[in-house]
Amino acid sequence: VIVFNWDLFYKRHGNRFFKKRYWTRREFAELFSDGQEGTDKRYLLEIGCGCGDFALPLLDNEPDKYDDDSLAHVSLAKDLFIYCCDISERAIEILKSNDIYKRFETSRIRAFVGNLLDRDGIVSNLGTHKMNYISLIFVLSALDPRRMELAIENISSLISPGGLVFFRDYAIYDEAMLRFNEKSKIQNQFYVRQDGTRAYFFTKSELIGLFSKENFECDTIEYVRRETINSASGKHLSRIFLQAKFRKRTS
Repeated sequence: VIVFNWDLFYKRHGNRFFKKRYWTRREFAELFSDGQEGTDKRYLLEIGCGCGDFALPLLDNEPDKYDDDSLAHVSLAKDLFIYCCDISERAIEILKSNDIYKRFETSRIRAFVGNLLDRDGIVSNLGTHKMNYISLIFVLSALDPRRMELAIENISSLISPGGLVFFRDYAIYDEAMLRFNEKSKIQNQFYVRQDGTRAYFFTKSELIGLFSKENFECDTIEYVRRETINSASGKHLSRIFLQAKFRKRTS
């Protein structure tokens, strides 16, 4: 059902719904060049990549895309290769049709259909590589809370000791949560949208607890507040997200 709903979502919206995430250059500096790149490749896996809203901006250096000009001149580390996966075959098709993807395909990026809850399916596309970085951007919230431990267990098995998970997702009391009616509520903090997709709203403590169980320590965690405008209604929304970096323990 989840796969069907997200395929339908991308059939309806294509690559128009989510904005490209150019803010990642500011928030996740570990992915960008510091002049100290080694000879060994490093690997990033983006889980739940959609149409490439996280991955493609990492490869795009066009200055007019950035609110801070200095960010356009920050290059992706030369030794970094990007894997990205999504449960929606339609989303992967849209990503692979993008000009930036075509330019860097095989040399810097590879996309495939993959489900976070199916570890073996993801591993079959990664070969023998362990990931140095994994990004989870508005992904974990789409899962049933009962499956979240399995999801993070799978992430732990895919990432090298010392590797980083980059996380951003919905936080409790985000205005989108407050706007749901009781009919949309599945359980506390967990709701279903009209299109059948789901959203969970996290607290700091439960998120840290989930990752701690799977041998991660929290490097940073913070609430991120943003004012956005609904393009359809013109209404202002007060958004609250949780952003964090979790590091796989080395022992």
